[in-house]
Amino acid sequence: MSLIKNLALLMVSLLFSYLLLVIGDLYIFRVISDVAGPLTDSDSITKASDIENKRRLEEDIPQRKRALKDGFTPFIYPSFMDGLSIEFPMFAGLPSTDTYLCNEGYGLIRYRSDRFGFRNKDENWDFSPKAIIIGDSFVHGACVSEDDTLSAQLSEIYGEVVLNLGVSDTHSTHYRTYAELFVPKLKPSNLFLVFYANDFGIFRKSAIEKAYVDDRLDPFSSDKLMLFDEEVFIATGTQVLKEVLGTTNKDESKSPKNLIHRIILAVIRHAKLPVINSLLISDEKQFVETENAIKSVNNLCNVYKCALTVVFIPNSKFFRPDPRADRYGELIKNLSNSLMIKFVDGRNVIDRSSSSPDFAIRGAHLSPVGLKKLSNYIFQVDQDSHLDNALIPRKR
Repeated sequence: MSLIKNLALLMVSLLFSYLLLVIGDLYIFRVISDVAGPLTDSDSITKASDIENKRRLEEDIPQRKRALKDGFTPFIYPSFMDGLSIEFPMFAGLPSTDTYLCNEGYGLIRYRSDRFGFRNKDENWDFSPKAIIIGDSFVHGACVSEDDTLSAQLSEIYGEVVLNLGVSDTHSTHYRTYAELFVPKLKPSNLFLVFYANDFGIFRKSAIEKAYVDDRLDPFSSDKLMLFDEEVFIATGTQVLKEVLGTTNKDESKSPKNLIHRIILAVIRHAKLPVINSLLISDEKQFVETENAIKSVNNLCNVYKCALTVVFIPNSKFFRPDPRADRYGELIKNLSNSLMIKFVDGRNVIDRSSSSPDFAIRGAHLSPVGLKKLSNYIFQVDQDSHLDNALIPRKR
């Protein structure tokens, strides 16, 4: 009998210890990722946290309620589809839908999504020639107006449409998927591939990668550059809203069911302790997915004749100090140089200090000022690259 009790106690102790590790993994993730504060400097932690928490209570919740009342739908993050049984996952958010995104002091961002769910004017898909930009929330436009996004500013600088394939809460495997889906279709003149510190790590395959890269499902119409059936993807979004947020048209921050779903999903995502493991895994292994994405996109551009530019966006040292960021930037820089790919190091132009005008007034993304500086720097590096190539002696 005592043996059974001891085994039971051992099992309970192991389960409790494991749950503590899962909670610890989730906490570390929140600290070093895009949804929480910094790891170091307790004063900065308090100040940054106070700013963002006050904004959420006094600005975000009331603004979201107004958006919902006006008929707008919350942006559905791709990670919400991971783990769900969905045949055709959405690329981004709901297609052709009035969507709200986020606020970091400039008001809640609202926009009409395009035919694929990205943040573009839908008619931009019909222009030619065109370029594309791929990345996460910084490319998506969190949390700035349409005219201030990287795609809009690069469109103005280059004098051609730059399609925005940026989606919040995505990482390297998503970027590769977007490139494989759209580069053969669009044959863009330029492709800007943008990375941020939280792309550094080992991630599970996303739902869109499994569906459209591994299983080779074709989401496109056979005769036009559009989805084969928009209603299928809207139904997917409705399913996600119900299963993950527990609502179809409510403020997700207030839904009890949503809270329970988020907790369950968070535990599932961190069951294998990905963050703790990443801290114990070498930089080289954590860089594999980024390396694969860059090489894959570079190969696509070699085939379809697009000029590839790799961009690294640095983090704020006030809102989101991340000890991995500079190491990650150097790895991307070294790989880009070895492959002779144009590399734009945002650390050269972005002020990362606590009082920097380059970051949002109440959040961790770039401000309109910072986005403008980065856009101009991307163009400058591009022009310098053309000049350098022109100076290289050609064999006769």
